[in-house]
Order: sequence, then C-alpha cells, then structure tokens
Amino acid sequence: MAFRTATVLNRLAFRSFVVDRGCVRHLSSTFSPKLPDEVDFRRFEDARKRGDALLVDVREPVELKEIGSVPGAINVPLGEVESAFAPTNSREFEAKYTHPQPQKSDAVMVFCMIGKRSAAAKEILEKAHGYQNVANYVGSFQEWADKAK
Repeated sequence: MAFRTATVLNRLAFRSFVVDRGCVRHLSSTFSPKLPDEVDFRRFEDARKRGDALLVDVREPVELKEIGSVPGAINVPLGEVESAFAPTNSREFEAKYTHPQPQKSDAVMVFCMIGKRSAAAKEILEKAHGYQNVANYVGSFQEWADKAK
C-alpha cells in the first residue's frame, strides 16, 4: 500500500496531508507546537493572525451579537463543548461550526468574556476528551477588544 505525502500551503498555515486511495487525511497535529496552559494577548493575537491554533469562543451567541467577536474564532458555547468535541461528532462539528473538528494534539485556544468559562472549557477538552494542546486566553475577549483596536 503506497502512501503519498504532500505539503500544501494554506493561506493561514502549513498543513500536511496523507493521500491514500483517493482519500485525503489531515495531519495538522504533526506541526502544532505545544501550547502553555495560559496565553497572553500577544501570543493569542499572533496565533490568530497566523492561523496557528483553532480559536474557540465559549460565550453564548447573544454575547457575540451584542458585544462583538474575534475574527477567525468559532463560537462553541460552554454548554455545547462536551458534546461538540466528542470524537463521534466530527461531521456534525464541521457542519455546525464551519471548521474541521481538531485532532487531539492540534493547538486549540479557548476564551470567553473574562476567562472563567474558558478555563472550564479547557478542563472539559483535556479531561473528558483527551485534548493535549489546549490553552486558555485568560485576558479573553475583554482584553482583546481593548488591545486590538
């Protein structure tokens, strides 16, 4: 069985794929550097601009409508985190959040309004689902909105 590996340039980041019998499998986790438990504004903003991590806003949709959102982030409210990131939910995840469900070792940064709900989301991702590369942006949306102007 022959595998061909191709590296392609995505407009946001380098991604690796394996092509086998016409099926393409995403292997971005190979290139995800290990994140610290918490990230600051600069690290978060650098990752946002480069597309180095999946940014997950765990606020409620009404908060995004009323207060604003971070460009490039997906919204998975805290109450949906456990079911959305379940391993059996990859197709539904992509359909609902318009982004492929991350692999267990992919870089994921979670945030909310002030950092408390995102800390809970980080714990769910790590303990309930075995994600190994999750960081909490403790400054969260409030800090990002102040500094990203």
